[in-house]
Amino acid sequence: MKHILLSHNLILILLVVLFCFHFNGKVTAQGIRIVPGKLYVKKDSLHVNLTMYLDGISVGSGTAFFFTPVMSGKKKQSLSLPAVIISGKRRARNDRREAFLSPLSPDRNEPQPFRQIIAGRNYPNAPINYQIAVPYASWMQQAALLLQQEYKECCGKELLALDTLKRSLSISSVPPAARENEFQAKPQSRPVQEESIQNTSGGNTTVYTYKNIPATGKTAAPVVLSIADVDQYAVMVSFLPSEGGMGNKHRTEGAVLYFDYPLGKDDIYPDYKNNREEINKVEKILGPLTDNRFSTLARLRIRGYSSPDGPYGDNERLAKARSGLFARYLRNAYNIPRSSIEVSSEAEDWEGLVDLLQTYRPAYTEAALDIIRRYGIFNGREKHLMDLQGGAPYKDMLRRFFPKLRRIEVVVQYDVREVNGAEASELIYTHPDLLSLDEMYAVARYYRPGSDQYREVYEVAAYHFPNDVVANVNAASAVMLTGDLISAWNYLSKVEADPRAWNNIGVLNLMEGNPEGAAIWFRKAVGVEPRKARANLQLVERMIK
Repeated sequence: MKHILLSHNLILILLVVLFCFHFNGKVTAQGIRIVPGKLYVKKDSLHVNLTMYLDGISVGSGTAFFFTPVMSGKKKQSLSLPAVIISGKRRARNDRREAFLSPLSPDRNEPQPFRQIIAGRNYPNAPINYQIAVPYASWMQQAALLLQQEYKECCGKELLALDTLKRSLSISSVPPAARENEFQAKPQSRPVQEESIQNTSGGNTTVYTYKNIPATGKTAAPVVLSIADVDQYAVMVSFLPSEGGMGNKHRTEGAVLYFDYPLGKDDIYPDYKNNREEINKVEKILGPLTDNRFSTLARLRIRGYSSPDGPYGDNERLAKARSGLFARYLRNAYNIPRSSIEVSSEAEDWEGLVDLLQTYRPAYTEAALDIIRRYGIFNGREKHLMDLQGGAPYKDMLRRFFPKLRRIEVVVQYDVREVNGAEASELIYTHPDLLSLDEMYAVARYYRPGSDQYREVYEVAAYHFPNDVVANVNAASAVMLTGDLISAWNYLSKVEADPRAWNNIGVLNLMEGNPEGAAIWFRKAVGVEPRKARANLQLVERMIK
């Protein structure tokens, strides 16, 4: 099985983590380095390799540092890897005692550390080679690799920093299903489903389901194809042209940020509590735009919200100040012109509160919504909520809902220019989100159908355009030419109702050894792709006879 390297650069990427914390004069840490090595996919696992230089840490007897690699996806997916822990002698002894005496402690649910080091006993003078494999998931393709740093003294952990080791892993493709060494038969990989498929002919309607289409009944498995097989199926499958052009691309991305503020402060403190993680949400969007090689920022919209608790005037000032100060932070950090930033605020987000009530439906939902409908903001609305059912609902909203309303929403609009073939070949492994479907497909022309590189291009396209019929049909064609029928069915199942997918469903039935089922689909596809579908139909009809 091939190794899919996540980086095309042999130069080590160095992250220098510089921090200095003083807790009761017991802990200092300076000059540590975390160096990402090779990250690759093998079979169904992602292999992560790091080199940790931790010899610059001074740990007090009653303290501990936790260094936890974290993978963070674009849609808030997250996976924490086993931590490297450096503990003082007394801290390690106390933790062992707590684990033994308190089986219900939250720490009992944490995964086993990759390595636990006790200062003064096995403290590392040499670098730590961090190597681990985790089950691969598709969201990891464009995930960021972070390092979470925590400190523990007596009572729980405190987050020190959340630093970015790699902004994007940029996995070039979803790993193929594990192949057997040899496979001669052409099995059925289609799942049995009950959904109806309509076939209209001569004014009469025949209803097919997957269950009554003739099938082989063989066990699902990949198919090993010869070069001749690939050439034959390459003529039969459908590769559709994209519906978009090669011109300028307009993109919009957004993030919702929840900052922590020191008492009495409205400005952004990046290293305060969880703020670094929130800033990283914006960094993932704005970072690729800073070099101006391929994209140009068009508009940055920042809107601050406050929760309804407290005087309206104070909330209005707070929302306005925090959105304005965050806009200034981004303007200075990314050298954004003032004219490109639009700043607004909402003093009390009552609409957001209504949405939360309707989403979570606490027992007092209808009573609270009735008060919001009946009373205006300046006509005692908050007071009536505070008096509702003795004040318990208001206290619950303060705890559960109001923190979610105190936020800053960021919307980034940018334009991506048209790129040439050489640039597209670079971007598809680094920033595929900057490419159109046509530009991605132009890269595929460099590779032979049936090759892994050819498949990778089409799967990257389907990953970044998950709801696009063309992207899914074409990805199905590409993976079929590698013999991966299971992945092909996964792509086609998303778009099976679209007539443009019917020819490929027919080819897939044929590859499974099911020419009778293939003939049904080719007859349906004749009206969509007359020449290709008719040629395919004639072929399978000869096989059936």
